Amino acid sequence: MSNSVETVGEVAIYECPFESIDASNTTDFKRELQDGAVISKHVLLDLCNVQFVDSAGLGAMVWMFRKLSSEGGDMRICNVNGSVRALFELVRMHKLVNVFETREEALASF
Repeated sequence: MSNSVETVGEVAIYECPFESIDASNTTDFKRELQDGAVISKHVLLDLCNVQFVDSAGLGAMVWMFRKLSSEGGDMRICNVNGSVRALFELVRMHKLVNVFETREEALASF
């Protein structure tokens, strides 16, 4: 299991250690997200360290959301910085996955 995954109740929290989520690290990102999904069908993706996301990173997030949804689970995202939030709004990611300001708000939503 990744050191970036912890559990709170029935929720696996993955605090992404990458500064950017892009084509160069999408495989590692997906593997670590999947570690969280093995622990629980409810995953919180904390992007507090992330400054940049490209289309490959967005694709990995959508992949995990769909995987969890197909298994009766769910995913939430929190701590999104301004430029990543703008990208989410541009591609309407926030319409697919619930995005919260803080970890506490996201955990309470489960």
